[in-house]
Amino acid sequence: MNSRDKILQKLRSGMPQSQTEELPLQPDGNYFKDLREGAVDELISQFAEKLRALSGEFFVAENEKEAASLLLEIFDTIDDGACLAQPHESIARVLALNEKLADRFEMLPGELDGDLFAEYAAGLSTVDFLIARTGSIVLRNIGAGGRRLSVLPPVHIALAWQNQIVPSLDAALQAELITDSEWSYATIISGPSRTADIQKNLVLGAHGPKQLIVVLIKKDR
Repeated sequence: MNSRDKILQKLRSGMPQSQTEELPLQPDGNYFKDLREGAVDELISQFAEKLRALSGEFFVAENEKEAASLLLEIFDTIDDGACLAQPHESIARVLALNEKLADRFEMLPGELDGDLFAEYAAGLSTVDFLIARTGSIVLRNIGAGGRRLSVLPPVHIALAWQNQIVPSLDAALQAELITDSEWSYATIISGPSRTADIQKNLVLGAHGPKQLIVVLIKKDR
């Protein structure tokens, strides 16, 4: 036995034995004291609280028509310029409810050079989940217009429906929507992009959008 084999033998002998029994899954409530698993209104309230604490903005609409009016008000506060929208039937349906709103948007084409994304004032996407406990949104590339729409424009607007809100990240990760194999990339966004690397001064928009706005429609999609 050479020196290499002696070293490997010592390392293997010091390794713990493989565990044969799987540990039982524990409910999230055993880990998180702030977990709310009640009515959807409770989850919406917690999500709003957490997102706003992260410098995000949150609006609630009773229906899609009200959401269209809210979006128009939001875009009146954004710098002039075209906005890019995810080509999704739900988004198209909401935009069609207000002619002025529809005029502000271009639907994301199949191919668009990465540099051009930053020329748009805002990007509008759907979401896969809203995480109430952390105020986060979960996006998959097939459910959010690809990887760049929610990252490169300076303002990201996420349109969501109340049946997409879940208590915790674990609840989202166990959903059938996430466990299928038709997507290649997912991201969890908790507020606008920010950093405090330089003298601990918080700067928004350092590595992505400086403004994150979530509009929740209180009906199922």
